[in-house]
Parts: sequence; C-alpha cells; structure tokens
Amino acid sequence: TEREFQEGLWKDNCEPSALLFVREIPRQRIKDGPKRLAKFMDITVDEPLNAEAQELLTGLKSRLYATSKKILNLHCVELGKGSIDPKRKEHAQYLDSICQQFVSQMTTRIRATVGPLVGRRWMKTWGSTEKDEEDLDWMVEEVRQHSAMATKLSKDLHGRDGLLGKICITLWESTTIHHGPLVVHSAAGMGKTTLLCKLAQEMQGVLEARAVLVIRLLAANHPQKPNINHVLHSICLQVCLACGLTPPPLLSVSSHLELRRFFQNMLEDVSRQGKTLLIILDSLEQLADEHQAHKLHWLPTDIPPNVYLLVSMDTTSEAFANMRLKLGAAANLFEVEPLFYDEGEQVMESYLRASQRTLTGVQKDVVLQSFKNTGSPLHLKLILSAAKRWTSFTPSAELVLGASAQEVMSGLLLKLEEKHGKELVSGTLGCIVLARRGLLEAELRDVMSLDDDVICEVYKYSLPPTPSLIRLPPLLWARLKWDLKDQLEERWTEGVAVIAFNSRLLSEVVKAHYLTPQRRGRIHRILAEYFLGRWSGKLKPAALPGLTLLLSDRKVPPQPLWFAAGLANVRKLQELPYHLLHAGLWEELRQEVIGSAEWLYCKSRVCGVSSVISDLDQCFKYMNCSETGLVRDALILMKPSLDVLSGHMGRCGLAGTFWPIWVGSG
Repeated sequence: TEREFQEGLWKDNCEPSALLFVREIPRQRIKDGPKRLAKFMDITVDEPLNAEAQELLTGLKSRLYATSKKILNLHCVELGKGSIDPKRKEHAQYLDSICQQFVSQMTTRIRATVGPLVGRRWMKTWGSTEKDEEDLDWMVEEVRQHSAMATKLSKDLHGRDGLLGKICITLWESTTIHHGPLVVHSAAGMGKTTLLCKLAQEMQGVLEARAVLVIRLLAANHPQKPNINHVLHSICLQVCLACGLTPPPLLSVSSHLELRRFFQNMLEDVSRQGKTLLIILDSLEQLADEHQAHKLHWLPTDIPPNVYLLVSMDTTSEAFANMRLKLGAAANLFEVEPLFYDEGEQVMESYLRASQRTLTGVQKDVVLQSFKNTGSPLHLKLILSAAKRWTSFTPSAELVLGASAQEVMSGLLLKLEEKHGKELVSGTLGCIVLARRGLLEAELRDVMSLDDDVICEVYKYSLPPTPSLIRLPPLLWARLKWDLKDQLEERWTEGVAVIAFNSRLLSEVVKAHYLTPQRRGRIHRILAEYFLGRWSGKLKPAALPGLTLLLSDRKVPPQPLWFAAGLANVRKLQELPYHLLHAGLWEELRQEVIGSAEWLYCKSRVCGVSSVISDLDQCFKYMNCSETGLVRDALILMKPSLDVLSGHMGRCGLAGTFWPIWVGSG
C-alpha cells in the first residue's frame, strides 16, 4: 500500500489530481478482539496485533496528514462485530458521507479538467443550434483521435525515403495547376497507413503556417466501417471551421448528392482564398457499402490549385480497380513495395531498443529469415512481438515463427490457449470481434462471467470461493490482457474507452480460428442477454464439474433504457439490436426494439433517426418481417420532419405515428 502511495500520490507531484480517504478506528473494544478485526488489521499467527505493521501504518498516516491536508477526507467510525453494517444508523451515515464527498469532488475535478470546448465559441459566430454544437463536438473529438493516432504510427516508419520523396515532388509540382488525386496502394500489411502518417508529419513542416491538414484513417474503427456521408461531412466541417467558410448543413438533413456537391465547391472556395489544403484518406476499401462508396463517384478527379488529395487502398480491392478506371492513364499511382532485408534489420533493432530487449545473433537470424519471405512490416512486427519473449537460453527448436502474418497470429492463439485455457481465450477474443463497437473492459469481464463454458473451465478443479456468487476472477483477465498488450488497443467512442484489436488481420484470424456458426450464435446470445439485463439481480444456473446444477448470482449490472431523466443507456442502444438479430432472438427483438415506442423515441433522440432506420433496415433484410418494413418506411417518410424538430418531438407524438402499424400487426 505504501508503494502505491509513493507511485500514485507523491511521485511527480500527482496530488492535485488525487483524492484521499482515510478511515480511523478510534478504539478497539475488548470483546472485539484481534481475530474479529482481522479484515482490517494485521495480526500474527498467535492472534495479537502485528506491532511492526501497526507502527509502519501509523508512520504512513502521519506523513499523509502532514503533507496532504488539502485532499484529505478523514472519517472515524467504530466497527460493529468486526465489520461495517449499513443497517446501523452511524454506519449508514458514514457510507452516505463518503459517497457524497467522492461524487462531489470527482465532479469538480472532471469539470475543471474538461472545461468548455473552444469549438462551441466558434460555432456561436454562425448562430448555431444545439444540434450544430453536438456535430462540432464529435468532429473535434474525431480530429483529435485521428491526429494522435497518426502521430503515434508515424514513429514506426523505417526506410521508404525514396517513395516519400516521389510523393512530395508530385505534390509540389501540382501546386499551381489543376490535377487529380494521388493514390498509394499495396497488398495488405505493407505499411500504407504508416507511410501516410509519416507523410502528414513531414508535410506539416514543409507547408506554410496557414495550411490546413486533414487526415482520416478509415480503418481505425474496424470492424465497424465508416459511412461515406459521415466522412465527407466531418471533413467539410473541419475545413470550413479552419478556413472561415460557411459550414455544411446538418448531416441528418443532407443527402449524399448535396454532400458531394458541397465537398467539391468547398475545395474550389479554399483554392480561391489562396490557402493550402492537404486531405489524406487512408484505406478507402474500408468504407461501408452505402451510396456505392467503393465506386468512388464521390471522389473528385479535378483538384484545384493549392489543394491536395492523397488516398490509399488495397491493390486487390474493388475500390482500387474502380480508381484505375476513373483516372485512366493520368493516374498518379504509388505502390508500397516489400521492405528490403537491411530495412527489416533496422526495424528490428529499433523495436528491440524501444522494448528494452535484445536477441542473440542466432535469434536475430531466425527473425530476419522468416521476415525475408514476405517483406511485410506487419509480419515483422508480429514476429518481434513473439520474439521479445524469448530468453537467451530458449532452445533453438522452440524458435518457431510463421511464414506469414496469419501463421504468426495462429501460433500466438495456440500459445495463449495453452497458458490461459481454450474457452477463456476463444470466448474473450470472440466477444471483442463480435461486439458492434467494441466492449468496455468492465463489460467484457461481465460477459465472461455469464459464459458458462468459460466459468466451467475456470472452476474445473476447484469450486468458487462463494458458490452463490460466481464471477470470472479478475486476475485471469489481467494475465490474458498482459499477453495481448501488443494486439489490443483502447478506442474512444461516444465518450467511453472500448477494447478492440489494433489489426484487421487479427480479427480475421480469430473469426477463422474460433467463430464457427454455432459459437458465433452463442456469443451473440450471451451479449444480447447481457444488454437486455436478463441476469441482473437473478440467479443463473451453471453445471460445474462435480455438481449437477448450481444457481448463482453473476453480479452483472441492470440495463435500463434510461439511467436517469435525459441520460440514455447509449451502449444498450448501440449493441442490443445487433446481437438480438444475429442471435436469432427475433421475438425479443420485436418486443424490445421494433415494437417499442420508448425504444424508437430514445434511439432517434440520442443516436439520430438515420441510426434507427439503419437498424430496422438490417432487421428487415434478415427477418423478412413486413411490420419491420412498415416501421422503417414510416420513419424514412418522417425523417425530414423529425430532423427539423431535432429531438423536440415527444413520446406521445412518436407513438401516435406508429399506432396504426402496431394495431395492424396485432
């Protein structure tokens, strides 16, 4: 505990962001002997208090009282029968006091840290509405995320100087003339994204101070694919804000054709202003299918002076084939080729230095020979992630690496199964892949606690400490997360941090390795039941080894549609329809989503009418349900009116609109 204080409170002057709560036990009654207080005090084998431990604890508290008075919350409370009993009046008051202090002080610190968004003040000059400010909020957050990601990835580039030089010269030569977009392409895993991020960083130092740089990494939120309308609107909003132009109309009231026209006109306006604009779009093949995005009708081929458009895509993709047809012989194509042997050696040395690891000469030769077959930076990165766990005395027979990135990842999964158990690994990774927008770490632990196959594997050789309460032991997830630290990343979506894979390839390998149709359906069902709140506060049966049936509380949270007035359960709105549909729980889908006026009202108000229409359209395609099609079509017709109302329409108005449909469907 003292080490934790040293690292978290006193080191690097962390006190301004800390909260400190101390509980003192004023006196110990004779009948409450050391054994009864063992949960709160250190005792020896013979039961007397551990004098040395008490002396060290007293010294720690004295230091806290002397140095941390500004953040100290001190509470004195007598224990009853060696514990806190919320039924006792003084204990209930003590608990209420701690909760109120914590909430109040945390709220104050959060508000002081976040502060008002500068963008809100800019929007006031446009006479903005509340919806405009919401659009700006997500755009600012999106720009921040993509910029931070680009800065991080640019550090991983080695070599490629010749290709970077060619692209920069081509950009420079097209400064004063009309020109077409520049296209970077290669096979998967060759480092297109890293190259574009490095180029963005280099161009920031070359372009004039007034230049505007826009970068969007379209594969950043895989497996979720971005909608082209969202991408165009976000880019237009950022550029207009930076150049003082009139912003685009709200995304909810803009058609695809209107956004295309606005995008082209905006490029012309920036050029006429004499300002420099560089737009970088990575991985166009990752766009969603809406509006035939892969046919690239939205992409202008005539770029005005002082404006540059640089895109990347997979050589084998439909988008690249359409790009070649679109640009013809005038296309500026740049292929990212495999790395040479010496470039791979540079990458290896840089990676090992950053990881504070080294390899023997034999081990380095094994790594480079395996990499030589592909020349892929992704393959090399995966090899090094495995190799840095070798010791200097690891037998040569165990220095086995895959001949491709897929083989390396398959080998990683097998090693994880041996160490952590097949059910835990397959269940955890399967949930991460199948979640619509990733999972919070707390959600992942909850879902694993609901997975009976995982629980049976965990308690195969011993019963849970408390059979009436079964959870996945936190240490098991912590160990697995540590071994996957090179493959996982945190992404911010809708204000929360979710866990996802940092490589599309790993998602594909997990799908091929674990997600049979049967297992896929079972995981979707577990996720659907979790977001329904089906097992919150209820006993769930589990057939553990040696027991016929055990009813236990899994301690998962409730999932109301509204947490409080005006505070919706956004995670439920995002995930539940998707998992109900793919789990085949269509009756629950009809009751909880399609036929629920409260759901339709809540999701249209919080996520937008377009989001509801998208959900209903997906349900209609799978279920072939005429009532679902009617509700979807009604919302499409109502969308312009609902967008104008911007969430001011009440529950009764929305329910009245669909009443004839629900009555007609029985």
